[in-house]
Amino acid sequence: MEEIIIENNNNYKNNNLKQVDFIEMYNLYIKNYVKSIKLLEKYKLNDDQKKVLLKMFHDSPFLSENLGGMLEKKINKSTINDYIYKLELNQGPVYFHFVSDKNIKSINKIVKYYFFVVFLRLNYNNIYNKLQFTENVFINIVTMDVPKKILVPVSIDDINSASTIIYDQFYGGPIYIWREDELEKVLIHEALHSMHYDMGIIRQTLSNEIKLIDEKISGEQGVNLNEAYTELCASFLRSLFELGKTKIDKKEAKKKVRKIMEKELEHSIKNSGFLLGKYGLKSLGDCATGEYRQNASAFSYITIKSGLLWTIMNKCKSREEKHTDRVKCLEEFLGLGFWGSIGNDFQKLVFNILTDDYFIKLVDKNIKIKPGRPENLFFTVF
Repeated sequence: MEEIIIENNNNYKNNNLKQVDFIEMYNLYIKNYVKSIKLLEKYKLNDDQKKVLLKMFHDSPFLSENLGGMLEKKINKSTINDYIYKLELNQGPVYFHFVSDKNIKSINKIVKYYFFVVFLRLNYNNIYNKLQFTENVFINIVTMDVPKKILVPVSIDDINSASTIIYDQFYGGPIYIWREDELEKVLIHEALHSMHYDMGIIRQTLSNEIKLIDEKISGEQGVNLNEAYTELCASFLRSLFELGKTKIDKKEAKKKVRKIMEKELEHSIKNSGFLLGKYGLKSLGDCATGEYRQNASAFSYITIKSGLLWTIMNKCKSREEKHTDRVKCLEEFLGLGFWGSIGNDFQKLVFNILTDDYFIKLVDKNIKIKPGRPENLFFTVF
């Protein structure tokens, strides 16, 4: 039985907590660690263990009754295996359980995305609140081919793919994924939750301005600003895997990532228009009047995420450089999550975006009112 060993890299401990070089870390990860990710042990769940697994899925507030019924049928008729990977950390051994109906070939393709987030967390750990992982971490993946869609009001049955239990004092809260679409990006997104990436936002008290937005659109789930930030980071981290399996020139890598994120922005803006069009709205500004209501966090996943990416790709300016490096801007902004140092200015940024006339016009140009049958929805270009 082999084990994966990921140690903290002292070369990346520095005094500037905001400086996170995601591309360089990706190159290090691909070069030094991906090949060492090996299966430690595998065993088949019995019927009683499958019942426990199903109950844990059903306990999620984000799994709809409809999808829960479908998932129950799949778990009951499928072979579910626990694929175990081991990390030797300073705290001692940590066992990562990928519980799934997928075969080992599929699991081996998936785990590299998850362990990249682990790798980042180990190297960029908030020195003021450095936590340990739980000894056993569970990533439960039993997926169904049910595309995301938009109905009115948008619900968890329409768009939610997964959920995570966040432990207050530990990294590695269990993850549950039940929708196949965009699996790699969803896994990264949930791993970020599990490792406290957005905890700095979750613990914030809502400003008066954001409270008003929350009251207007939130419905059952709330506006959940943290979801926009986490979704943006997940999309960015997923884009890095398009760089390939070998180290490439940093300048060329940045060019490729920037092109991908520009496509991501275009796609996200179109999704924002698509979302509002389904509600029959003519302008993003109409959301402030209470004409948009949701029972899932679609507004945060789609529109606020779009606004954050648009702001960085179009408004970020460098004081030191003649030509602003947009990818560096993204790295600096998203790197705040790993240090837990994102402040209440984040809420001001979101409010400014949602009231920015240019951004409103940009979204409005993409609104096409399309009543009738729902269309498949993809959150990202991947």
